Amino acid sequence: MSDPIILFFLLGIGAGLLRSELRLPAAIYDFVSMLLLLAIGMKGRIELAKPGNQAT
Repeated sequence: MSDPIILFFLLGIGAGLLRSELRLPAAIYDFVSMLLLLAIGMKGRIELAKPGNQAT
């Protein structure tokens, strides 16, 4: 299964290339933004928790 962050990125590129007038309601936009930020944060935290990483 593909990473959701990459899928959203590709969707944005596709919408831009097609000059889409895609608009999300403010509540959905806020939810998706928060979800993506949490996903990025969790992915980074998992990588830092792996043995061999020396985070200071």
